[in-house]
Amino acid sequence: MSQKSIESAERTEIIEIKDDDGKVVKYVFKICKKDRDPFIGCLSREDLEYIYHNYTFQGDAALTQKEIARHFPQFTSSQMKDIIRAFNITKADACLAPH
Repeated sequence: MSQKSIESAERTEIIEIKDDDGKVVKYVFKICKKDRDPFIGCLSREDLEYIYHNYTFQGDAALTQKEIARHFPQFTSSQMKDIIRAFNITKADACLAPH
């Protein structure tokens, strides 16, 4: 497994975890916000694909952040909002994750 660090915002760190073939298998992230403890979490490749496919306008559902958060009970709605921002996902993005 290999790791690649990606900076997507001043207070966010995302690490791609790859298998021996170089394929991303999961993302580990740390999101720091003012007046809050750092939020550390993990998304699998499939989790990120689900978010892109269902959050963006080009995807099947164009769900809201709150609706996406319901699919991930380990995260609050507020945390899902932070995750979507950390990965720079917008409604206008293509429905395919960039891995």
